[in-house]
Amino acid sequence: MTDRQQALGSGNRRQGPDLWLKLLSWLDWLCWILLITALALAHLAEPDFDSGLVRYWQIPLDPNWDQTLLSYSNPLFASCLALSLFTLGLHWRRNKRQTDSLRLNLYLLVLFSAVALWLLSGLSAR
Repeated sequence: MTDRQQALGSGNRRQGPDLWLKLLSWLDWLCWILLITALALAHLAEPDFDSGLVRYWQIPLDPNWDQTLLSYSNPLFASCLALSLFTLGLHWRRNKRQTDSLRLNLYLLVLFSAVALWLLSGLSAR
């Protein structure tokens, strides 16, 4: 050990989660809430399911997507994608050690929101 390492102690000066880690955690939660809200709106916007029982009871169905709910869900997916990319950028700047967490949930958020935005953008253009 060098004199500097002995003066600093064990070399790990972190005392626990600092403000940046708490901010990253809150941004993670916010991204997941945005994604779940957007997915719920997209689920409510999809056409009614046509089954044999529905045809038997002659229940009227709406075969079209609800464009109003899609217009709300697309900006939510876009903001989830942008916020998760921003949070991922903060994570890359903050974590410098090999033992720091990878935050795989951010990569999943980017993937899910980008795919959902891509799929639903074609539906809202119709």
